[in-house]
Amino acid sequence: MGTPTTSSCGLILSLILTCQLVTVTRASKVWGEVPLPEDLEGEKDVRASRSLLDDDEDFAADEASGELPSGEDDGSTPWLPVGESTIYYRALVNFTDSLVYGPELEDIFSSAFNEISEAVVDTLESDYNRIPGVQTVSVVLIKKMMREDGVDIFVEMDVGSENNTDDEQIRSVLYNVVKEGSIASYVTTVQGFEFRRLGEVTTGIRPCMSDEHRCGDGTCILMEYLCDNRPDCRDLSDETNCDAKPTPPPGYATPTTTTTTTTTKKPVRTPSPPGPCRADQATCQSGECIPRDYVCDGERDCSDGSDEIRCGTPSPCEPNEFKCKNGRCALKLWRCDGDNDCEDNSDETDCPTKGPGDRCAPEQFECLSDHTCIPASYQCDDEPDCPDRSDEYGCTPPSVTSPPEESIQAARGASVTFTCQAVGVPTPIITWRLNWGHIPLSGRISMTSENGRGTLTIRDVKEADQGAYTCEAINAKGLVFGIPDGVLTLTSTPNPGNCPDGHFSVAGRCVSCFCAGISKNCKGTGRYRNQISLRFTEEEDFKGVNVTYPSRPGTPPLSSTQLLVNPEMEELQLVDLSRRFLNLDSFWTLPRQFLGNKIDSYGGSLKFKVRYTLARGQSEPVEKPDVMLVGNGRRLVYRRGNPTPARVVNQRDIKFTEDKWQHSNGRTVSREDLMMTLANLDGINIRTIYDNHMVSVALGDIVMDTTTVEFSTLGHAKDVEECRCSPGYSGLSCETCSPGFERVPGGSYLGTCAGCNCNGHASACDPISGHCLSCQHNTEGPQCDKCRSGYFGDPGRGRSDDCKPCPCPYYETSRRFSDTCFLDVDQQPTCDACRPGYTGRRCEKCAPGYQGNPLLPNGRCSPSIPTQSCDNRGTLTSRSRPCSCKNNVAGAVCDECKAGFFHLSENNPEGCLRCFCMGVTKQCASSTWNRDQVRGGVNGQLFSLSNSANTKTISEGISQRGSSEVVYRSFSSVSNDIYYWVLPESFRGDKVTAYGGELHYTVRFEPFQRSLVIAGQPDVVLQGNGIFLEHFSQTKPLPRVPQTVTVTFRESGWRRSDGQPCTREHLLMALADVTVFMIRATYADNMAESSISDIKMDVAVPQSNGNERALEVEDCACPQGYRGPSCQECDEGYTRTSSGLYLGTCERCDCNGHGGGCDTETGRCLQCLHNTAGPRCERCQTGFYRNPVTDVAQACQPCPCPGTASSNQFSSTCYLESDGQPTCDNCPPGYTGRRCER
Repeated sequence: MGTPTTSSCGLILSLILTCQLVTVTRASKVWGEVPLPEDLEGEKDVRASRSLLDDDEDFAADEASGELPSGEDDGSTPWLPVGESTIYYRALVNFTDSLVYGPELEDIFSSAFNEISEAVVDTLESDYNRIPGVQTVSVVLIKKMMREDGVDIFVEMDVGSENNTDDEQIRSVLYNVVKEGSIASYVTTVQGFEFRRLGEVTTGIRPCMSDEHRCGDGTCILMEYLCDNRPDCRDLSDETNCDAKPTPPPGYATPTTTTTTTTTKKPVRTPSPPGPCRADQATCQSGECIPRDYVCDGERDCSDGSDEIRCGTPSPCEPNEFKCKNGRCALKLWRCDGDNDCEDNSDETDCPTKGPGDRCAPEQFECLSDHTCIPASYQCDDEPDCPDRSDEYGCTPPSVTSPPEESIQAARGASVTFTCQAVGVPTPIITWRLNWGHIPLSGRISMTSENGRGTLTIRDVKEADQGAYTCEAINAKGLVFGIPDGVLTLTSTPNPGNCPDGHFSVAGRCVSCFCAGISKNCKGTGRYRNQISLRFTEEEDFKGVNVTYPSRPGTPPLSSTQLLVNPEMEELQLVDLSRRFLNLDSFWTLPRQFLGNKIDSYGGSLKFKVRYTLARGQSEPVEKPDVMLVGNGRRLVYRRGNPTPARVVNQRDIKFTEDKWQHSNGRTVSREDLMMTLANLDGINIRTIYDNHMVSVALGDIVMDTTTVEFSTLGHAKDVEECRCSPGYSGLSCETCSPGFERVPGGSYLGTCAGCNCNGHASACDPISGHCLSCQHNTEGPQCDKCRSGYFGDPGRGRSDDCKPCPCPYYETSRRFSDTCFLDVDQQPTCDACRPGYTGRRCEKCAPGYQGNPLLPNGRCSPSIPTQSCDNRGTLTSRSRPCSCKNNVAGAVCDECKAGFFHLSENNPEGCLRCFCMGVTKQCASSTWNRDQVRGGVNGQLFSLSNSANTKTISEGISQRGSSEVVYRSFSSVSNDIYYWVLPESFRGDKVTAYGGELHYTVRFEPFQRSLVIAGQPDVVLQGNGIFLEHFSQTKPLPRVPQTVTVTFRESGWRRSDGQPCTREHLLMALADVTVFMIRATYADNMAESSISDIKMDVAVPQSNGNERALEVEDCACPQGYRGPSCQECDEGYTRTSSGLYLGTCERCDCNGHGGGCDTETGRCLQCLHNTAGPRCERCQTGFYRNPVTDVAQACQPCPCPGTASSNQFSSTCYLESDGQPTCDNCPPGYTGRRCER
């Protein structure tokens, strides 16, 4: 059983699961692209005799009631994504004795628990960033486990994963971190490690309440948030079509202003009816037409919202690259430079044209002396192309002379322009990044670069446009970033309801923001009302309620016979009351779940029932306050209420508003007084004495209002404020200190939250040394004041992106040639550990004695040829000048392969092999894999014999001789034919990496006397993908003499079965899926015996094994959807179709948005989600209804017959009627009605 202090996140997860788990050179420049019982107690010491991940622990938690911040950093309330699914896992990690266990770790709201949780979460989520999808980590429980020689502390945590269903990958990330021996500053061990999948949660669309508005994405917001100049819907639909001006609340006049702001707003427009759309229009999924500029502009214009779907899909290219039409990536610098860098010429289309008086076209460079025109890409390429060498004059890398404006504030709907100026030769082009990534495509955003001046214009500015904009200058000699970034922020907007600053609207009146005196920016929360309840249902279980005497704290307690529970009336009773007791000032005291931070109870109420009896009918009523609140040094009493008659149950409703309370000295209570008291309740005392002649009194049915972020039928908590807090403060009203900060005297109301100086990169400090703990954002040092190795920047700015990966010259590990760099005096990164052979500020050039281009895809620097003599590998004759290259070779000394070719070899008459790549790309290189071997002839049971037509199979009579020889001696019992050994399964399937390798085997045969040798038959037969190939060996085995045969996997060693030559394409396609692999067994017309042994087939493997590299195996830059050395396989999420070249095209799985993947060959969907089933997840599972094909967002809802839980769902099937409502069709005997509701 878990503890009641388990985190609120854990409770929300568990409840959701419980409810929903029912089921710069030339052509070579391109590269590819419910509250719990309050007395719930759990064991703190857990023995190793059972699993530490019991299911009952999964659901033990306490509800959030304002202790944690509820919203985003702008004060809004977060909503769960609609129609998205998250897979949750539960893990248990042994933190050895590196944690000092104490009672404070039982409280998830304690600073000790939060310190550990923050460090663990930050460390693990950083590691999870390295795999696909989005993973979130939350610490659920910290517990102690005893062992014979000491104590181990275990941390129980949940891992949620979106867009990644690879259970093993998610487990291995955590396991490997634990195995390394530390998480943050704590020591870990894999001993006792456990990891299991809890299940999958899919969030659905709930119905909106009467006071709510439905956003375009299905979420709900309060009506009063409509058209308040502050977006609350994620799709911004609450701020569109705002023609009517809201009426201000009574009591406040709308301020008059003389300031005029002109903004260009998109005109309100109804999409045109379905039909063919014009060239300047885009077609909605519903068939409607809208202007193209309206697509992905943050506002819904299609009635089905399809114009805002799939916006912001990450580009496979870098921000300084553009995507070719064929999917490849090329530097923007290469656009319209006269070179076909994309290989489909898309980088040279729609380019500026030559003017009437121009000598050269815009994509050309004009030589100075003779005014000849050469491609612009030839300028500053370290090779003179103009007769006067003017194309190589003055070449300098770019330098930013005027960076963008450091900070721009703008109102929503305004236009903003950033500019950046750079110089260099050639003239640099300017590109832009947002938060070090792509700027989303939008018709509102335009970028220009002309004569070294770059302009970025953002029209109709929205919240999503906020961030740091970086300008990047590029030319043929290098690239540089403009420092500092230009930061765009939106100015604050008026509060909803047209209340003045420092107020928010509640039911037509304006209420002042409390915000603990830290802020004056607040609004009504989007949270829902929730309740803490307490009922007395078991004898002797007082639920933590007690009786106290505030004025006489040393008074002896009541006897055990005076305090009892009446389960039938659900009351806690005080009986046999004496005169001495009645003379004391006594109260009922509520347990801890009603105490602490209850600032979200403001505007709500405390309800309870009281009943008392009198002695012999006598009565002498007593005047006392019904309730007393104690907290933050204040004692507030509830104003006198209605009379409380005897012998009847009295329902009391105590309102948490300042007008109902007074100080104990009679002074009136302000809103601030009540809020400060609620922020830290030490006690809630309920009156026990109502009459001086009482003999008993009873208390029952206690309910106290709080809030929750989860939807509740109790409605919105409209009186509760939600503030935008300053750094270091958190909570709905900024009433708590953020992790890493502590309360110190001074400041308004509750005091000041002071934290350690970690530059915003850590949340906790060592209490002795003051050094920051668990520095985040790739920082390190005592104050998180340095960037980690491999990163550069200025951590003192206090932003999450202060430390960026070293660009040496690129950020990816495979394209980075220095592991460290530093921020130089010019505020530019300088790589300081270039690998041997690389040089330049960014390791972007090859050092003297090395050749290559690190800026190219797969670009490397390799040692140069000592002399400039022709490379023997690529020349027809080494004596010719200039060098005479083989057909597939290029370069001044014939030392490199042409584009589309790889592996320069002296033995190849063409010089280089052509990239095959199954026809989906022409870009490849020699594989970095190493040779390995598949071996056979060690188990006769795996072999069979077949005739040459593969129509007759022999599996009996095959025996084993020795350790590696397979023998057959029963030829006399089978028909006369040419038989072949059929190789085992290990020699079949994908063997494309065998190319360039060899097949070795040893044969021996023994014929009967006077037998004739059979000639003209193939020695090896290979079949795959419908291609039949044969090999005829030059080695002719002799009778009774073991003969070793070697077969090379090159096209020259094979021919097709029709006698035609075998091409490289034929051989690679056959090897991609070998279905038949046979070696000749019959060599004479009257065979007595045949044997085969020592079969070895060369393949290639990615891991290092000490063998030679498989240089003839191609490593292709596969486009999206393909994988494998030769792009011979479909990637996960794709399936093979019959169209296209060679093996067919890999297309995305068609699972109607509900599949977790599909079979790569058949296309059948695997792991249908959202309660769907079928080959394409096109129908609902039994017990669910709707159409998964058309109702994607609400696909397959549980049959409401009449309920959806197993306890009240009386029909397991239903269907959707024409009126759009479900009808249950399998009601059991005794039930009837459309929903089995009668």
